[in-house]
Amino acid sequence: MTIARPFNDDTLFDEVVQAAIARGMFLISDGQRVAVSPVIPAGWNEIVLRGSKQATQERRPCVA
Repeated sequence: MTIARPFNDDTLFDEVVQAAIARGMFLISDGQRVAVSPVIPAGWNEIVLRGSKQATQERRPCVA
């Protein structure tokens, strides 16, 4: 099972943001890569988007 979907280096950040919002998932980063995921794996951090619906929801703990 794939937890996170990484993106290619040539993908625009706005495209990644729109993919996360459209799927109702988290935009996450491990400091080097950005991905869209339904959970926040250990070692990854959520990228909080101001004004997004996710930014106002209760924070969910990581799955570690």
